Amino acid sequence: CGSFATRAQPSEPCGTDALMKQLYIDHPELEKQAQRNFDLARSSEELVAARGTSQKTIVPVVIHIVHKRGQPQQIIPIHRVKQQIATLNNDFQRLNADTIDTPAIFQPIAGATNFEFRLALIDPWGNATNGITYTETDTNFGGSGEYRMKFDSTGGINAWDVSRYMNVWVCQLGDPGLGGYAYLA
Repeated sequence: CGSFATRAQPSEPCGTDALMKQLYIDHPELEKQAQRNFDLARSSEELVAARGTSQKTIVPVVIHIVHKRGQPQQIIPIHRVKQQIATLNNDFQRLNADTIDTPAIFQPIAGATNFEFRLALIDPWGNATNGITYTETDTNFGGSGEYRMKFDSTGGINAWDVSRYMNVWVCQLGDPGLGGYAYLA
């Protein structure tokens, strides 16, 4: 499972494209690797076989909400988080209204998946959870490429075991136009 960070109310779409462009400038070998991965996925018999199965893979998700001290508007309520998980599931089932905007590179392989995202019910220590953590901080976080929200030691919160959970951090990023970002390589 991976991780990504996002703002509570983005004014712009995902910042991944800009982040990936810079990553590819800094590390051109990663762009070649990503293209190989896309090509492999496009031709994979496993992908076709996976679409035919009815068994869903449940992905436990933890949402880490890192909010600024004295900024109660940054504390996202549980019902809003659940709405976003429902939106994520609609996107992965290709039930969203904007499927026509699918980038050309993904069109040959775009389709409903057998993934279902659910807020985690058990935390890494075996305790019951609603899958949401709230961390109050005095730290100001920067724009894309910023990692401090992902570590206790720098004002954020550490990831839960990434082999068992998809970690998502929500915080106020320094760039007011950035909706969020994720690394694809």
